[in-house]
Amino acid sequence: MGPPRLTFSASPSPSSSPLSSHFNPRLGCLTLRRNDVTGTTVKIDTPGLLTTSSRGLIPHLSRDHVNSTAAIRWVNIPFETFLERTPPILTIINNSPRPLHDFFKYDASKHIVCLQARDPSDGRDMPSNGKDYCSVRCIRGVRKLHVSDWNSYTSSTYPDVIIALSDVPLTPPPHSQKRVNKSLERSTQWLLESLSPVPPDPEDRPNLLVHLAGGINPSARQAFSQALTETLIGPEADKVKPLKNLDAAVTGYTFDLTPLRKALKQDAEADKTLVHLIQTSLQPLPFEKPRILNSVRGPQDILRLISTTGVDLFDSRWAVDLATFGVALDFAFPVSSSPIGPSPTRTRENGKIDIGHNIYDGRYATDFNRLSRLFLDGRSKFSIPTSTDFADTAQRWCPCAACSPVSPRTQLKHSQADEHVPDPSTPLEYHPAYTRAYIHHLLHTHEMSAHALLTTHNLSVVDRFFADIRGVLERDGVDKFREEVQTFRNRYDDDEIVGDNTQGLGEDFEVEVVGGIVGREAKRDWGSVDKARGKGRLARDKEKSGAAVLEEAEVA
Repeated sequence: MGPPRLTFSASPSPSSSPLSSHFNPRLGCLTLRRNDVTGTTVKIDTPGLLTTSSRGLIPHLSRDHVNSTAAIRWVNIPFETFLERTPPILTIINNSPRPLHDFFKYDASKHIVCLQARDPSDGRDMPSNGKDYCSVRCIRGVRKLHVSDWNSYTSSTYPDVIIALSDVPLTPPPHSQKRVNKSLERSTQWLLESLSPVPPDPEDRPNLLVHLAGGINPSARQAFSQALTETLIGPEADKVKPLKNLDAAVTGYTFDLTPLRKALKQDAEADKTLVHLIQTSLQPLPFEKPRILNSVRGPQDILRLISTTGVDLFDSRWAVDLATFGVALDFAFPVSSSPIGPSPTRTRENGKIDIGHNIYDGRYATDFNRLSRLFLDGRSKFSIPTSTDFADTAQRWCPCAACSPVSPRTQLKHSQADEHVPDPSTPLEYHPAYTRAYIHHLLHTHEMSAHALLTTHNLSVVDRFFADIRGVLERDGVDKFREEVQTFRNRYDDDEIVGDNTQGLGEDFEVEVVGGIVGREAKRDWGSVDKARGKGRLARDKEKSGAAVLEEAEVA
């Protein structure tokens, strides 16, 4: 049994103008075909989303949540979090054809598992990488991950997709030209070592993604991409026979925005610079390979990068982070002129509305509406007659566990007393959606289920967001898509707060908080609720009580 095969088909979107650009928005489909007795395939339509994990698991979600959430199809697993012991636990569980799927309980018929060395969203300073190792971080501190060890780990864990080790400088910027040159040389050499020896049969080769190196130096980025496609000679050519160049063994390309934004922190035109850097890397490379991007900040970022670089797959960590801070996403693309529910998101002083609701806010304590006003819940969707004016609206619904809860079709039988076992063939029956007031209560009582419900909801909203992007591109073409992108930018708050917009929201928060103003406010409220318990709680309560007594005395 050989490794699964990952293929990608890309096609330019319809447009009234000729599509000669290498960076126009495009439609595509990633297909993973398993070369085993099952012969199953997993398909991801693009543009689409991937899901990041923490120690192999989606934050807040149980295995049942993961398997019931259709938005989760591609899971990135950072390997560095398992390096606290030797050998890493993931390398000693290879008692099955798919040890990662079995260990983390991912469904091989639904989920693509991708293994990478580092968490791409972790922008903390790190020691310098060496000639043959990359510095990574685990719960016991910084470790040196040698290239030979990484190749051994990936060959023993059988992931569906591997991201090749790359020398990304995470020391404080700026980086000298000498350091940038070392980064290019090491990344190329490490990729060469990962490929050698090359199996003669293409079906036996792993699905390998390469991080496009070069930092914020356009010339360096172009040089690295050209090094992938140029014909190899001498000992390098011997190592990768029968391949003529490195790109022949590469399945696709990845970008990590966190180190780039860190290096561009003082650049007032950072977003434009990022687009230019991505385009510079992609220009020498073939059009037909997938482009995958990590560490986006939200829907505005996604729309801008689809429109200007033609990226295919985006990570959704920002949506999970917002769920952690109690934000329920509530936005749609294209901008909806006919919302289907009450209680909209807040409108800010700049005239733009939030992309979601801060459920920690006290205004939701008595709000008994479903999480989103732009999406129907499952029970309402199937109760709307198709002959009414709401027929089109009925297609826009949220299938998450919060908006469309259902009873499980199977049930664990613990004893003879458990006589009633649901029939798996019974049609699904949707229950009433969980309300904002209920989830507000769960958040303030520190119930973990609140974050689980918000995470499934946010991922479902993002998945629908990408489906609507594909719909506009397929139906109306690139020109109309770009018009809708501008309308979206004018309607919704930015993904990130900068400058004077941070005033009044506290001084303890980093600028990189996603979600705009609502994300910043949610993190503040999350922090205050989190501090209401745990170490120091009695002292804080005593201080509050003393302040209340003094206030009463002053009034008297």
